[in-house]
Amino acid sequence: MRLAILGAGSWGTALAIEFGRSGHDVVLWGRDDAVARGIAKSRRHPKRLKEHAIPSSVRVTSDIA
Repeated sequence: MRLAILGAGSWGTALAIEFGRSGHDVVLWGRDDAVARGIAKSRRHPKRLKEHAIPSSVRVTSDIA
């Protein structure tokens, strides 16, 4: 299943992690480009849920299109 999550705060990040771990194709959108790029590079949110890795099945972007 393909999913889009709008908002890369605590709740959006948690949802993306869980859906990604479950094998879904996930896009996590964040409004702050620097944060989105940081998450995509490190596979961790710099401010929220730092101890949880974001699966590779989650694509992170700040481009709403």
